[in-house]
This record gives sequence, C-alpha cells and structure tokens, in this order.
Amino acid sequence: MAALLLGLSLATQGCGTGTERPPPGAAVGDDDDDDDDAAAGRWTGGAQVRVVDPDGDPVEGAFALLGGALDGDWKVTNADGLATVSVDDDGITDRWLVADKVGYTTGGVDLDDELGPDGVTEIVITPLPEVGEDNVDYAFQPAGHSASPDTSECGHCHRTIADDWVSSRHSRSANNPYVWDVYVGGTDADEAACAALGGWMAEGQQPGVPDGLLERCYLGAGVLPFLHDACGSAGEQACDHPEAAAALTAFGSCGDCHVPATEGAAPGHIDFARSTGIAHDEGVTCDLCHKVRSVQPGSSPGREAMTLQRPSEPTSIIGQEFDPITFGPYPDVAVGVMKGSYTEQFREDTWCSSCHQYSRPALHPDQLVDPVRWPDGLPILETYEEYLAGNYAGTPDSCQSCHMAQLDEESSTYDITALGLVPSIANGWLRAPGEVRHHHFATTEYEGVTLLVTAEAEDDEVVATVTVRNSYGGHGLPTGAPMRQYIVHVEAVDDDGQGVAASGGQAIPEDGGWRHRGEMDVDAFLDGTSLTLAGQELAEVQTARFVRPTGEWDDHAGPGTGHFDDLAAEDKGLPLYEVLAERTVLSVADDTVEIDAAVPDLLPGDVVYLVGPDDAAGAPGWLYGKTFLDADGVRGVPHYRAVDIVVDNRIAASSSGTSTHRFPAPASGDLTITATLVYRHHRASIASVYGWDVLDEELAVESAVHTAE
Repeated sequence: MAALLLGLSLATQGCGTGTERPPPGAAVGDDDDDDDDAAAGRWTGGAQVRVVDPDGDPVEGAFALLGGALDGDWKVTNADGLATVSVDDDGITDRWLVADKVGYTTGGVDLDDELGPDGVTEIVITPLPEVGEDNVDYAFQPAGHSASPDTSECGHCHRTIADDWVSSRHSRSANNPYVWDVYVGGTDADEAACAALGGWMAEGQQPGVPDGLLERCYLGAGVLPFLHDACGSAGEQACDHPEAAAALTAFGSCGDCHVPATEGAAPGHIDFARSTGIAHDEGVTCDLCHKVRSVQPGSSPGREAMTLQRPSEPTSIIGQEFDPITFGPYPDVAVGVMKGSYTEQFREDTWCSSCHQYSRPALHPDQLVDPVRWPDGLPILETYEEYLAGNYAGTPDSCQSCHMAQLDEESSTYDITALGLVPSIANGWLRAPGEVRHHHFATTEYEGVTLLVTAEAEDDEVVATVTVRNSYGGHGLPTGAPMRQYIVHVEAVDDDGQGVAASGGQAIPEDGGWRHRGEMDVDAFLDGTSLTLAGQELAEVQTARFVRPTGEWDDHAGPGTGHFDDLAAEDKGLPLYEVLAERTVLSVADDTVEIDAAVPDLLPGDVVYLVGPDDAAGAPGWLYGKTFLDADGVRGVPHYRAVDIVVDNRIAASSSGTSTHRFPAPASGDLTITATLVYRHHRASIASVYGWDVLDEELAVESAVHTAE
C-alpha cells in the first residue's frame, strides 16, 4: 500500500547528502544570519509578496505564507501573483516568506527581522517537469531509523517519524511470509510437513537475494502457478526460480502494492519475488511515497494508480545525483536539498486509495468476471469505497485521522524540540497540534467494534441475541485483505460452570471452515455412532457438527458499497442453518468416523461438518466476511482465483449485525451465555492449504445472565 506519510515536511539541512546530525542547540542551515535569537524589536505586520516563475511571470493561485503558518493563514495569489502575508513573532523562529503551488517546487526568502520587507518581496517557485517525465534511473533513498548515522537516510533527521514507520506494516510489506506463500505457491515447511500438505520440496528464489536459491515446500497453489502453465506444478521448475523469471508474463499486481519501489519494472509488471534492495528491505518506503505526484482513485492498484515523478534534472547538490523533488503536505519546505512540492492529496483520503481500493477482471486469461454484475471489475479491496459510503466521508476525519494519530510528543517533523534547535527553513518549522502525525499507520479495527449480548426467556428456552456494531470504524469491518473474518462464538454454562449445549439458533456458516461436509441420506449416513460420508477419504478430524437448513437466508446489507442493496436475500449467498448437535470424533477409518454418541431425530437434508481445531462451521455463533467464488464454483478461494463474490456480509460503518441463539432454560439457578468476538486473519479454507495458523485475535467478550424464576 502506498504509505500516507502525512506530516513529513522533510525540511532539514543535508538530507540525502551524507552529513551527520548537528549537536543539540546548533543552528543548522544554509543561512548564516545572526538574527535567530534577536527576538527584541522584531518587525511584525503585513508583508506583500509577488510569486513568480523562473521567467519572472506571475503565478496565480499560489500559496504564500510565513514558514510554519497554519493553513488558515495561507494566502492565495491573484492574477498578478500578489498576496499579503501576515507576519507574527513567537520570539524564536527564524522567519521566512515562502510560496508554493501544486505542480511547483517551493521557493522562499529570508525575512529581515528588524526592518521587515522593503517593498514587495519576490518569491520564485519552479514548475515541475511535465507529468509523465519520471526518471526510472533514480535510486530510492533508504528510510533508516532514529540511529541512522547520516542524512543519506530519512531517519537521521526525522527520527520519531522514521521509527514509527519501521514499526509499521508498510515497512514489512515485502517481507510478509503469507503474501510470499500465496504469490509463489508454496510455504515454509519441512519435508514431512510438506508431504502432509500434498506438496513437494524444490528450489526457488531466496527472498531479497539476487539469484539466490532456497529450498522450500511448493504446493502448486499460488498466483504465479495459476497464471503460468509451464512452471509451478509437481515435477516442474518453481515459478519463482531465478531461471524461470524471463518466461513470466503476468504477476497479479501483487508487487505494485507490496514492493512498489522495485527498480526497472513497469507498473503492472512488478515481480514480487524479484524485489531486492530497498524495495525488498523496506517495502512501502518513505522515499517512494514522497516521489508520488498524485494518485488516481478507482484505477488499477498500487504503482498503476500512482503518478511517480522521480528527480531527473542535473544538480549541483553534493551527494545527490539528480536535482531533488520531494512531495509532501506543506507549501513551506524551501530548503534546497529537499525541493519540497506541495501536494494536497497527502492530506486527503484519496492518497490511501491507490492500494486500498482494487477492482479487476479475472486474472486468468481464460476466465471472465460477469460484466453485468461487476461492470467496473470484481471488487477485491474496497476500503476506500467503504469509507466514502460512511459518515466520515466529506468531513475533516480522513483516513489519516484514525490511522496516523496526532504526534503529541513532538511538534516538528525534525524533532527540533528534542534536539534543542531553532525552528528555521533548514531545521524545520514547529507545527500546530495535529499537523504532525505518527507514521505507524496503526490498525484500529480493535477499537471500532462493540459487542452486545442480551438473553430473554421464551417458553422452555433462553434466546440470546448477539449484536456486533461497527461503532467507530470509518469503513466496513473487517476490511483490507479479503481473507479476514469476524467470528462470533456463543457458549453457555450453568451455575456449576458446566457447558450447556445449544438447543437451536444460528450456526456459524460454512465459510467458518470445515474439512468434510455431507448431507444426511444423500452422501452422509448415520448408523448409531458410525457416520459414513460416502466416497470421501476422511482426514484426521476432531468433531462432527450437525445443523439443519432453515430455508431462510441472511438478508444482510454488506459493507456499504451498494453491491448487495438490490438483491433478494437468497441472492446474497448466506443460507441460515440451525444448530442441532455436536459430537466428538473417536476414530477415523477410510470414509467412516466413530462419534461418541448417537444423534437422534436427524432428517434427510440435515448437514454434517467434520472439522479440525480451527474450523468453526456449524458451531453456535455467526461470521462476518467476504467469500469469493472461482471459475469452477469453488467457494472460499483466495482472491487471485476469484471471478465472483458469493457473499459479503461485512459490517458497514455505523451499522451492526445480529444473530440469535437458543439454549435450554435452567430449572433453577443461572444460565450464563457468553459471546466472544474473534478477528481471524486467515480464513480456515486458505490457511489449511498452506499450513498456516488462522491467527485468531480476541476482540471482545460479553455475557448475559438468565436467572430461573
């Protein structure tokens, strides 16, 4: 994903030149005026400026301001390039008059502190090269961290921000092992575990090492083998083997978001497995984002949605190969070694859309996405559209407001307070609270959801209602990677803490995961405690869950993007099943399992799920998530195989989902019904293919108590 990097003014002397950080208290800069501390008698008032281009022609619509001023104090030039800028005095800051406009680099003039401006102050701003003049020979700078030894790395100057970024998922986007597995079609497993998964050991690309080889387990299930017939199957060369690289023709757009700083690759043709250097080590790195001139919402993902403009002009700046361009959210970054260029989108939610909104046709050339159902392509990631459909859209609460928390510890992107430096054109400006933000891009799904449980008596049962509300999220929940799910588990105990089995109510749908499925008297037959699933070679399973179709469908609204608004409930893909019973599996032999007790009163058409430890299908509870369908009609596939969405009942912003569950009413004492909301990172049907942990995280636990009358 393209990093948001809001607040990184990069207004600092020497960044990119390899110089060392100045000692605290030093007046760093390319200006050697002695008036930094001359607070007494400094001039204040209205300064008239004229903003011009290098030819001396006036620039209309440019921002003119005092360095560090709030955006409410940015003045806009008229047709003659003129504006009057208010100059105040905090007694500390070295004051500059600066100007910029989208499509230019910032210019500035040092203000005479005692005398003020002499007439009209002329500020020259330089137009950027034409859109499309990107320099593929530019090498992205490393991000570094707060201990970076010199200014060749961003973190040397922007210490807090860089350390935030190091801790973020953006910095690890190229090193995510789950992305690697899905891309190359393998997993990190030894030979025995590999065989158990149905895979084989082979050599492939060693991550981040040019032409490096590494033996790993291959399964034939992944983006590259899906898109190429000549590699990736048993007995063939792995698709990510360095020798196979030249024959690859399709890459699934994975690299465009996960390794966007890959050098020499055109957008849409970035091979995730070939990333090395900064692209691999730093993923969505600082310099990549600050070389993005604009983002086109709704276009193809990642690099294909970005207009990159890397420096291309010759420069006289020592330590830099090209005359710098640094895009950012401020029009007052005039220091020469950065050449700031104001980009309003850094302050807007559109900036996030390049990698958090992604629709596409079928990836495989022989398959199609229904053009009537999905005229704009199959929506894989919809976070941006979910945001636009929510109540934060059009307000000051952008994506950055939640995912880039206000940095209270420091009021400058350069940490000048901690360093004891004078705010200046070279050291950076002190910013107002809320202007400088953390760059850890924190996940806030845990804070956006609330859980409510109620219990009421109904005849001889207790009916529990469980509500999951997306209370604060600015988009649907869960969002992002489409293999994520919310699962609600519902359990009950009596006064003695003994479990009480559900007597009915909603069962977690099959998207919660199962190993084997059968319909009674169709392909599943129960004789006492012997359960046979005809024609199925059964794997090791732990539990048999029996459910009954109700004939009804969940009439969900979906995540707010409108794809399910006009559909009948039965077309939303989520049939309702009622909990019947759960039994422990004692043994497995061929197509038959032995369970610990018989199940009375089963009817033809009732469904049994044989499940493992991570499989939730058939248990009391509910599930919220997106489920894809592939061209063969297989449900629950990874998104690279998808040609349709069979269900998407994720919870839209400020909306809720509700499920009901029934338990026998106690004759005396209390019945405590507890709902546990779990955030599952990897749906079980995909995790089982690669041998992953589903990575369940408990988000909330709530209970309701019913007391017998």
